[in-house]
Amino acid sequence: MTEKKEKTTLERAEAAVETPIPQRRRRRFWLLWWIWAVFGAAVSFRGTLSGSWIAIAAILTAPFWAMFVLWPFFALRDRLRAKRLWAAEVLVLLAPEVRGSDEEKTALPVIIGRNGGVLVPLEAWECAFPTIKAAMIPAEAVAPGTYPGVNLPVLREEDLFASGLWSEEKRKPAGASLSDLESSGLWVERLRLAKRS
Repeated sequence: MTEKKEKTTLERAEAAVETPIPQRRRRRFWLLWWIWAVFGAAVSFRGTLSGSWIAIAAILTAPFWAMFVLWPFFALRDRLRAKRLWAAEVLVLLAPEVRGSDEEKTALPVIIGRNGGVLVPLEAWECAFPTIKAAMIPAEAVAPGTYPGVNLPVLREEDLFASGLWSEEKRKPAGASLSDLESSGLWVERLRLAKRS
């Protein structure tokens, strides 16, 4: 009996967040479209002598010609869909676990918005820092569906920045472990630096 592999928080976040096709993949699709436009006819019908061979060549290459015709409609549909969605992509943000360490261990998926905003999936936050609950931050968890295409509860990056939980003068909240507090503070600082650049 094979054991079913459990999905990571990144895979669950990617499944719950609708994003448009990335720019580099769209360019690759258009490149293939142009390559088929230029070389497809030459390769498809080269060496065909009579009408029956032309018909056979047309039948064998029909799926490629169908995709050639349909791809511009798929690309237009994706562009129109992208304008409705809040998210542009889902990435992983890494941060060191201990101050001064070069080794990056804390990794959380983040949802990058088209307008530059950043959301952190609540499930990923709770997995990475189990003793720091959303109620302690105090950042309000945003319900699924509040942002178009984001179908999971999230924390806003501005709420994480404004909470001040990681500042030196703020008292440690009850129930939060010191290691989780330090790791989350370093991760939020990495998010702040990534946001600036």
